[in-house]
Amino acid sequence: MSRWTRIAAAGMLAALLAAGCSDEAAGPKRIRLSLILGENSEWYQGAAKWKELVEERTEGRYTVDLVPNASRSSHSQIQELQDVQRGLLEASFESTILLSTVDRKWMVFSYPWLFPNHAMASAVCDGEAGEALLLRLLERNIVGIAYGTNGFRQVTNSQRAIRVPKDLEGLKIRVPQGLPPELFEHFGASAHQMNFGDLFVALRTGDMHGQENPLSVIQAAKLQSVQKHLTIWNYVYDPIVLCMNRDFWYGLSGEDQKILRQAAHEAMAYERGLVEKADEAVPSALKAEGMKVARLDPKELDAFRAKAKGLRPVFEGLVGEELLDRMLKAVADEEEKARKKALEEAERY
Repeated sequence: MSRWTRIAAAGMLAALLAAGCSDEAAGPKRIRLSLILGENSEWYQGAAKWKELVEERTEGRYTVDLVPNASRSSHSQIQELQDVQRGLLEASFESTILLSTVDRKWMVFSYPWLFPNHAMASAVCDGEAGEALLLRLLERNIVGIAYGTNGFRQVTNSQRAIRVPKDLEGLKIRVPQGLPPELFEHFGASAHQMNFGDLFVALRTGDMHGQENPLSVIQAAKLQSVQKHLTIWNYVYDPIVLCMNRDFWYGLSGEDQKILRQAAHEAMAYERGLVEKADEAVPSALKAEGMKVARLDPKELDAFRAKAKGLRPVFEGLVGEELLDRMLKAVADEEEKARKKALEEAERY
């Protein structure tokens, strides 16, 4: 029996013991779902979809309370995750970058230019490689239910357009905790970890030249008012995970687990679609507000990818060669499936 199987079995045993003391007559079972972003975000819309599906399909036996801006956790995403681990919250949305702070294996998603597009990223997350990472959360007292997305991360700065690797040299870039600083240091920039709440002032005063985030976050935080240049380079794909407290999850019946998980997959598919649409629409909106937008072409991207190959030893040290190879193979397999499907469709016509 593997370590992960033993952990899951222990959780299920504890749940069965607890289930014997449950009282369905006590009223609907409450799930508090916390998220660091606000009500205008794709995260919130995905959470609202899950709430709708869960409450409808359980016919009122469950109620989902949405907690935007991590308001029950002092507006701190780190505390929010800890609250789920401790059972003070039943559920939360967490970026895989934040999950990297409790398990470095999650940094594999930050390997530069790992995914070519949204479709490939979704396929890998929903496949065996993604599922294996979700199982790792069990030993952290978390059950990963489904993957959504925060989108591809882009870079902004106040100094100059970034079109070639040399353009990053000398820039002070804010990065979140959990994102390897080598991603920017390797290109000659300096990377500085800073709370997101302090970022706007740091950019306005010039203490930081730039930062990196998905397009929807850049727009929602109004960073266009303190950043002149946006480079669209899709350098890191940032999934989110619907996390639930392990003890709470294993206290549910198998049928209810099935309902909640299926609803989560549908809600996260909906959320992914919203983010993908935002990735298409936001650049024009930011440009209209005065930002200079540089969308790198394939040749320009190749120069960054070539230099980024030097980061492989760094990531092997962070996540292990086996996991990195497994993820790269999963992407290659999905690309091959997509290629064969395209050929089959072409032959029909």
